[in-house]
Amino acid sequence: FLEWSKHTLFSMATTSSYLQSELRPPFITGEFILNNFTVFLHDQTHSPVYCAPLRNELGTHLSAYMWLVTPGVISKYDFSIEMINQRNSSSKNHILRAFGYMFINNRHGGWQEFYPLNRLAVDGFLVNDEIKFRYQIRPSSYFELYKRSTRQLRELKNENEQLLEDIDQKTMMNEELEEEIEEKEIANEKLQDEIEERVIEYENKLDEKRLENEKLKKINEQLEKQFDDYKMKSKIGEDKKKRTVRKLWNNDNDENVFITERSRGEKRRASEALTSVFSILFVALTAEFTNEGSSPLAWVQSMMNSVPCLIGPIVSILTTRLGYRKTIMIYHLNVIARKLKILYLTMSFCYSFGNLLVLVATVVAVTEHFEYKPSFASALTISDNLPVTIFIQN
Repeated sequence: FLEWSKHTLFSMATTSSYLQSELRPPFITGEFILNNFTVFLHDQTHSPVYCAPLRNELGTHLSAYMWLVTPGVISKYDFSIEMINQRNSSSKNHILRAFGYMFINNRHGGWQEFYPLNRLAVDGFLVNDEIKFRYQIRPSSYFELYKRSTRQLRELKNENEQLLEDIDQKTMMNEELEEEIEEKEIANEKLQDEIEERVIEYENKLDEKRLENEKLKKINEQLEKQFDDYKMKSKIGEDKKKRTVRKLWNNDNDENVFITERSRGEKRRASEALTSVFSILFVALTAEFTNEGSSPLAWVQSMMNSVPCLIGPIVSILTTRLGYRKTIMIYHLNVIARKLKILYLTMSFCYSFGNLLVLVATVVAVTEHFEYKPSFASALTISDNLPVTIFIQN
């Protein structure tokens, strides 16, 4: 019964003054409501109240007991349990049971057949699936009340001492925590001071590095300016050197070491080219004339065979006059010179053996953009119908 009373709110009050006795303490009154009785009836497991020695295994009656939950205490109590009729509020319709019992060794006292289960709803005790109880309990004498009060006082004193010990322990822990907090605050202040000092130090170093960087930047600008001046002076010197070389190369003075046969004047080269043309024609005609039985048609054929040899001097003249950089000798010679300033060809001599025309030494003299570095090309033809093979050596 009291097991369920622990989970239920109820009101407590003492009995009226006229029921009180001078030899016994007053009753303590409380109410207990058992809700969801149907579910409780089917699902409730056996507790110490419903154990086998109570001989209520069949579950035909509602049992009601008082149980002293404090272990190791021997006390005698007077108590009563009253089941309230919810349909008729008259006290004569209630079920009241009173009992005096010596509680010892977790034993409980009460009634195993308090009321039949099948009569609860019929008689008006079970309404809306709930049963209401009212109970009264008191020590059997003032001496029992004194013992209980002394015991409670001792327990409260022990609890108070335990609480004081806990308070002292927590106070000590709090003091230790405060000391630890103070130490950590001091350490934190020191750390903040160190951080501030390092920040100041790093800022000073950063300022120094900035100044050094500015100095290096100025030095770098000066070096770049000096380098630009040097490049400009070097370029001016190279241009002067080139102009000097060109002047020396084009000068007709005999004392100039750069004057070679390739740097002759345009008129002289043109006259030599024309001389070479007429020389080739003369040699070809003379060679054909000396052959016995030669007809005029053979002379014309010999002259036609000499035409490839005439292309070289003519192209040299055109190259000198028009400044071409690409010279083409039809069927015989193809010279590509992108950076050349002057290109001319000089024919040496040509000799004919019957139908075989041999160009012994065709010299191609080339002057590059930098006139002080000449290039040479030599060509050899085996027949008047085959291309000339070119070998260029720098």
